[in-house]
Amino acid sequence: MSWAVLCDFDRTITTEDATDKLLEKYALPAWLDIEDEWKNGHIGSRACMQQQVDLIRATPAQVDDLADSITIDAHFRSFAQFCVHNDVPLIILSDGLDYVIRHILKREGLSHLTVIASHLAHTQDDRWQLTSPFASAGCSSQQSTCKCAISRTVREAANASKIFYIGDGRSDFCVSAEEADYVLAKDSLLTYCQQQDLPHQSFTTFAQASTMLEKQLTQLDLEGPTFTEEQHYA
Repeated sequence: MSWAVLCDFDRTITTEDATDKLLEKYALPAWLDIEDEWKNGHIGSRACMQQQVDLIRATPAQVDDLADSITIDAHFRSFAQFCVHNDVPLIILSDGLDYVIRHILKREGLSHLTVIASHLAHTQDDRWQLTSPFASAGCSSQQSTCKCAISRTVREAANASKIFYIGDGRSDFCVSAEEADYVLAKDSLLTYCQQQDLPHQSFTTFAQASTMLEKQLTQLDLEGPTFTEEQHYA
């Protein structure tokens, strides 16, 4: 048996939400009204993001500059190296923007990582378009990237018997409850895992993530896929 790691990006790997920061700086003010529609449950996250991206007015150079202002967890590179050394697939799985994610990863020397996310395409001048190559018609959350469907695909493609999921927010709820075998959680995802009694551990940095993943790898090798009481409750 083996593990695969699926990891959210915005505010999980990064210290702030790159998508929100892009909208705050370069989108027309109506993006906030669309955000309220989503928060109130009137539209899904996929429709929300598509409409918001249509309101962005920024050149590629401006988007690149904003991406360069986004910092990542100081220990994420070490975590990525740990995964390589232990033959554990590490996949970035995000409802965010692939253009921005790839720019940040390239800057950090991590462009080799697989990224599954919404596709942000520059169309002309200062205009952009969002498409959703990893959406699913059956996605209950109507996300631009259906994390549950991707998790099932990864299990099969990577021949992984266990999914180790890392995240922080609402887009991580469904996959944490339905597909993940173990979750590292912070912020609203941590609260959700506690409420739903999901196998999880709280974390604040990827130094802790490396330690927790190592424990799961060791446990799987020695004891099989069981969880201790300490591991169930953060």
